[in-house]
Amino acid sequence: MNQTLQYGLSIDRDFAITTLKIAQYFYVSFALVFIHPIAFYLILKKTALLSRELKVCYFLNQVQLSLHDVWGLLMYQLHPLLPYPVMYCSGFACGRWLSAGACLAVEASFTVHSIMLIIATLLFMVQKVLPSNSKLKWSAVGTYSFLAFLYVFLLANVVGCALFAVDAPNREHILRNTPDLTWLSSFSGVLVVFGELRNIGPFRYQVYLILVSILLILPIRLSLVSIAIHTLKKQKKTWQNLTERTQHMQERLVKVLVRQTGMLSIFYIYPQMVIFLLMYVPPDWLPQFLTASIRLLCMPLYTLNSLIQFIILLMTNERFIRDLRGIRKDSSRIEVTRIAHNTTTGRFTMT
Repeated sequence: MNQTLQYGLSIDRDFAITTLKIAQYFYVSFALVFIHPIAFYLILKKTALLSRELKVCYFLNQVQLSLHDVWGLLMYQLHPLLPYPVMYCSGFACGRWLSAGACLAVEASFTVHSIMLIIATLLFMVQKVLPSNSKLKWSAVGTYSFLAFLYVFLLANVVGCALFAVDAPNREHILRNTPDLTWLSSFSGVLVVFGELRNIGPFRYQVYLILVSILLILPIRLSLVSIAIHTLKKQKKTWQNLTERTQHMQERLVKVLVRQTGMLSIFYIYPQMVIFLLMYVPPDWLPQFLTASIRLLCMPLYTLNSLIQFIILLMTNERFIRDLRGIRKDSSRIEVTRIAHNTTTGRFTMT
């Protein structure tokens, strides 16, 4: 067990897998008791100025984040073994209730829905801030048709995982004859072995689907963000029949969405993209310690996605922050009154 492995895999064997599993148990407990209840409260009680569509999108996104924490951190617990096209999962569902490939399809479903909810929120926000005479203003039918097209297209990734996330025919031969992977036999969990190093078998078709999806979604996201920012700047200059409060709310909401889409990419989308791309094209040009660093960083980022989304929601909800400050001031006043009362009572007692 003390043998040094290539690509820093001895760190995964001796430390990372077990530590991440324990950390995920603690984090999901904290998230379900603290983070998600407060997030739901903020969305339901402190977003009165949002349109119905935006509020529904925020609510569904929070439901999705809550369910994904339960799925990803308890039921699935994925650990990639880059640069080898091998994935280890140790969650309750993996291999017991669902095959490793089916688990990957469920994970792809969560990814698709998180992307769609963010795109839908951005699109509804853009349609809200655009002037009525803008050529970019769509009807409700056009908006929902566009979202339906994107949704159906992205669902191909879920189908792809179900079809292509399968073990290689020579799975056992690969595990026996790859010294960097033989230690996995001592771990209780499930392995999916797509193939050998530099040959991931049919799973390459799933990688192609991921690349096409990125090439489609990234320009849409950037376009929606740029349209919203440009429109708000133009409205601010021309003072188009908008109250200062409405302008401030729209600007704040666009900033929130920009931050959320950025953090969703960094903490959730990009880690998965990097994992699959480096399985398909092993980074032989990188020093091994960098490959190990990328591998060891991906899953902690993935784990903390809901926390980052919560922090953005919390710090940008001015009504909630004002309420907290009011509670703190009220508590200070109560404490001062109590001290004054005790002091006065003490004086009477002494007398």
